[in-house]
Amino acid sequence: LSLSTIVASRILDGQNRGMSGEENYLPFERWGHSALIKTYSENAQVADSAATATAIHTGIKSHSGAISVYARDRLGSCQGGPVPQTLVEMAEERGLSTGIVSSARLTHATPATTYAHVPDRGWESDAALPAVVVEAGCTDIAAQLIGTRTGAYGDGLDVALGGGRAAFQTEEQGGQRQDRDLTAEWTDLGGVYIEDRAGFDALDADDDAPVLGLFTRSHLSYELDRDPAVEPSLAELTEFAIERLSNNDDGYYLLVEGGRIDHAHHGANAARALNDALALSAAIDRAQQMVDLDETLILVTADHGHVFTISGYPRRGNPILGLVRPPAPNLTDAETPPMPAG
Repeated sequence: LSLSTIVASRILDGQNRGMSGEENYLPFERWGHSALIKTYSENAQVADSAATATAIHTGIKSHSGAISVYARDRLGSCQGGPVPQTLVEMAEERGLSTGIVSSARLTHATPATTYAHVPDRGWESDAALPAVVVEAGCTDIAAQLIGTRTGAYGDGLDVALGGGRAAFQTEEQGGQRQDRDLTAEWTDLGGVYIEDRAGFDALDADDDAPVLGLFTRSHLSYELDRDPAVEPSLAELTEFAIERLSNNDDGYYLLVEGGRIDHAHHGANAARALNDALALSAAIDRAQQMVDLDETLILVTADHGHVFTISGYPRRGNPILGLVRPPAPNLTDAETPPMPAG
């Protein structure tokens, strides 16, 4: 959610509701506190999600591509070397419940920084690990998510909802793994595993069994393409996560990521980027309505922004996804005269 993305999203939201759009506010913009952050990584001016989310979740600047390891650490973390503690691990150590919700793969960079420690964000499944990395004792990101259930900090993730099923299941199941079925391991450890809308609708937020939901092989659909009968919305996933995690009187930590905003920006697809930004805004608004802000901190941020511009000098109320029509030169609301031929 870079500043220009927020501007364009608030205009789209307003125009969707019959306003000119510029005067609109997204719900979280009325909270009254805002700040800017520097997003460079330890080795790059323009960083990626791995390094920037690592900074958010560990408080350290690491190299681009790093998932919660110290900068320039190539294999040391795999061999028992020190790693920075993440917010999820700190919360687990203190008896809080923890969860992650993302419209991206749960093994993708941002959600992975909450629970995994690898020097390369690409190591999402065992199939992606080079031989030298395996020999060094590295574990892939998906396996580390399951490993939170038996790890050093608390009892592991209580809720994990998003995409990325392929990194957890074997090739025989339609996945990528060459070693074992991690979804079966999750259930063997007392968890609940779901992969469709029916499974989600059947969940009981009062059940204390940890929940793993993987609704697609890779990322969830863009909001414009999402079939509500197949994939829950980001707001619905957030609502369940809060209901489930708030059962812990000691509190909870929850990451909610609108990961596909980033992907649409990479593809220069403004319509999908902005509509996914509105889906995230709806999830934030749902969260705000569910919690007591006197005792719950909600932080809305991007781990990094994107180049995104509103081109030209469009007139007030110009469709934010439409062709730019500048104001009429005579200060009326008349259509702008066409450019002369030649």
